[in-house]
Amino acid sequence: MKNISLTQLRAGLVILCLSVLLSACSNRFIYNQLDWLVPWYLSDYVTLENYQKPEFKAALNQLLLWHRQTQLPEYADFLSQAADQIALGVSAEQVQQFMHKGDDFADALFQQFGVNFAPLMAKMTPEQQTELLENLSEKTAEYREKFIEPGKTKAIEYGVDKMRDFLEDWLGDLTPAQQQRLQRWGQDAVWMSPDFYQNRLAWQARLADAFKMPENSRLTTIKALFENRRQFWSDELNQKMATNQSVFSEFLADLLSSLDASQKQYLQRKLQDFQDDFTQLSKQVGSNS
Repeated sequence: MKNISLTQLRAGLVILCLSVLLSACSNRFIYNQLDWLVPWYLSDYVTLENYQKPEFKAALNQLLLWHRQTQLPEYADFLSQAADQIALGVSAEQVQQFMHKGDDFADALFQQFGVNFAPLMAKMTPEQQTELLENLSEKTAEYREKFIEPGKTKAIEYGVDKMRDFLEDWLGDLTPAQQQRLQRWGQDAVWMSPDFYQNRLAWQARLADAFKMPENSRLTTIKALFENRRQFWSDELNQKMATNQSVFSEFLADLLSSLDASQKQYLQRKLQDFQDDFTQLSKQVGSNS
């Protein structure tokens, strides 16, 4: 399945930052350090001037408070429902519902980032605009080099390896039969990296256009960039995504039905740990420790 420096940038980076920090380890300490980890992470994209720091800090705090108060309780509730359903057995249709809920969470974060940071992006200096666009272009070139130029076969191998790491983190070691299921999933999935590459280019081109506009029009255009993550998706990409969601849903439902007692216990414990963390974090408003 498959991946805040200043007044900037593509909300996909926020989604990546928050989701990676949370999924890499169920760690309340890390979440509580996002107020300084996020600026450090995004400093790769734009240099923040001293006079901009207070407004940026306020926007980041608003985003994190919104996320802690409104999103984390929903995450905890979702995991509780998912754990109950998995214990009873899940169909491919139910897995699809889980995936759609995850998309809803990502959409909400993407949109909220625009609410908090589009006004700051609209006031970036010309030098910052150039710096941001150049760094985004560099990251997109790196994406092409890593995920497209090696070709479809290598991309499939990479995707299978990443999925294996993800599954073993949540289930423990996979059995030989489960490994075979995983290989079949990789063969059945449709390659989407070139389509995502085109989406990134279109998003960046629209941002570059926005920077050429007067400030009022610029703000409206930048806000619109965050209202729909899929606004630059082609019909072909939408079709491929629907296909891959169906393929993955069938795969995951089949995989979950094959879990042994140890794997079921491992998964339920992992879900409970995350649920507990999200619940506790949602109650620590104003806490940074």
